[in-house]
Amino acid sequence: MRSKALLRMPAASALLSLVGLLLVACGDDDAGSADAGGGATTIGITLDEWSVLPEPASAESEEVTFDIFNAGEETHEFVVIKTDLGVLDLPTGDDGSVDEEAAALEVVDEVEDVAAGSSETLTVDLGPGNYVLICNIVEEEMEMEQMEMEHDPSHFQSGMRTGFTVE
Repeated sequence: MRSKALLRMPAASALLSLVGLLLVACGDDDAGSADAGGGATTIGITLDEWSVLPEPASAESEEVTFDIFNAGEETHEFVVIKTDLGVLDLPTGDDGSVDEEAAALEVVDEVEDVAAGSSETLTVDLGPGNYVLICNIVEEEMEMEQMEMEHDPSHFQSGMRTGFTVE
């Protein structure tokens, strides 16, 4: 009897090791989402005529990856600006674009010329605070006439702006 029990111990030990490995392999993987360990937060951004839609509209992590998709028919850009001003209080120039050189604004980074139907990625380190996400393209008047556009030449003035918070 004693010899059978000794033979079963290595088999039981191997089985327990296998079960442990399976539990680790099947564990929850939170890659790409914010967690207490300081991982990056991924924010989906949809650019369209005439909106900038983040999902979600805030981040808990300071390292943020923006997955940007242009669902519109026009080329857009994506600009991240740190500011305590409200999105409608941003200083603008005569052409309606945001004055990115204004003292109250800190342009963190941007992706220019996101073509219709294309995707881009932008990863930035953002400190806690308030941000605005905008498209700051201004259409040339002649270009607008050729394309028969009936919106403000400034994409910002046409509605391509939203607030964003890092907690």
